[in-house]
Amino acid sequence: MRMALVKKEISELFYPGLIALAVLLFQVGLLTHWSFLTRVPLFSLFKIHLGELASVPFQDGRMHTGLALVGGALLACMAFWQTLAAERQGTFPFLLHLPFSRVELFLTKMIAAMGVYFPVLLAPVLVYGWWASVPGHHPSPFDWSMLDRPFWLIFSLPILYFTWMIIYLLQGINFGMRLLPLVTATFLMFVCFDFSLWWLWRFLLIVLIEAALILVICNLAEERDF
Repeated sequence: MRMALVKKEISELFYPGLIALAVLLFQVGLLTHWSFLTRVPLFSLFKIHLGELASVPFQDGRMHTGLALVGGALLACMAFWQTLAAERQGTFPFLLHLPFSRVELFLTKMIAAMGVYFPVLLAPVLVYGWWASVPGHHPSPFDWSMLDRPFWLIFSLPILYFTWMIIYLLQGINFGMRLLPLVTATFLMFVCFDFSLWWLWRFLLIVLIEAALILVICNLAEERDF
């Protein structure tokens, strides 16, 4: 039963994930100068040359920007679909009558979302890293340790997903006021990603923040009137 629910959740999130993956792979195409991109008419319309899109792999922040924007949008979309959209479609009454608790239901939803999110964001980074590791593809030096910043960003971004889940689950509060936790979550996410911390402290900080948010979601799921 639980596996069927996981498959259902993943199937509903498959197309947003596929769109996000396509956008990120397109960005990787720009950064790696894939030859077929030189024939895209869009560049000529805006007078953009691929030479202007040249980049030192993982060092100029372009990959990080794409990951943050696309990943953040994907997480917000998934949280919306799993909460407000499901409520408006009337699926919660059915789901809540399945033979497991509300906490198990929302934990399953979150596991399914992370099961879509991590492959979608990790795959383009690994493709870009593979390209950068092949001699002759670019004139700058490369080491696999240069992937640590995008990896930390990928593992920090779910803070936004859990915060969006909390925002959508809150009741009786003006929506504008409900967005306030998102400001704090964004700050915490950048602290986890951008501040100079020993890797173990960074890892523990991310785990503690995300675990605390999951506990809040479970508590709201138990108390909310669906």
